[in-house]
Parts: sequence; structure tokens; C-alpha cells
Amino acid sequence: DPLSKELEDKLSTALGNFGQEVINDRKSILVEKIKIAIISALSQTEKKLTVNFPSYLSDQLHYSYTHLARIFSQETGSTLEQFIINCKIERAKEMLSMPDVSISEIAYRLHYSNVAHLSNQFKKVTGLRPTEYKQRAKSDNTP
Repeated sequence: DPLSKELEDKLSTALGNFGQEVINDRKSILVEKIKIAIISALSQTEKKLTVNFPSYLSDQLHYSYTHLARIFSQETGSTLEQFIINCKIERAKEMLSMPDVSISEIAYRLHYSNVAHLSNQFKKVTGLRPTEYKQRAKSDNTP
């Protein structure tokens, strides 16, 4: 059953105290589903990422990729492609903190054509090359 306005306001306030929000319009819900699907796919990169995001998202969410990309851009002000790149770079940052994973292994696992491609995207997003990021992260963790 739909919530009364009073209950919806209470829920919104309670969630706001925890940095959360109620999402109740269809486009916002779809955008959240897109984000969850992308993050979920990228979290499974112990081996090589085999996901083709346009096909994967279309299959998962039952809309054309063009429709999903348009809604995503309208709702977020950013492209779906840029969101995927940002998520891949966040995953690369996590992997860079693992001592036994090389940059070439990260590029392979995240389905980059080569280390240079990963390095260029990483630098555009973070301002650092992956090796610089790894060195800084290592020195930040050294007592």
C-alpha cells in the first residue's frame, strides 16, 4: 500500500539522518538499478571482466542501452559511459592496494586493451598514473 504523506515524510527524515533518501520516481529508481548493476559486475573481477556493458545492462534491466543511457544522463547530468569509467577506476584503485596484483593484471581484469589505456583513463580521473597512486597509497600506510 502507498504510504501516507505523513509517514513518507517521517521515513524521509529518518533516512536523511543516515545520509540516505527515499527514491520514489521511476527514472530515479532506474538510475539506481543501473548503478547497482554496474558496481555488481565490477566487483566480480577476480578473473577477467567479461561483461559487455551495453548488452549486460539491456539484459539485466530489460530496456535498450540507448534508453538507459538517455535516462541516466537526464537524471545525473553525466553520461553512462563516464559513470562506467569512474567505477572501473574506483575498482582499479581498490586493486592497486593489493600487493600481489600488478598494473598489467588490473588492466587485464578490467578489460582494458592495454596498460596504457588504463593508465590514461586513470590519470584523467584521478590526476595520477596508477604507479604514482600505488606509491602514494603505500607511503600513506607506512608508519
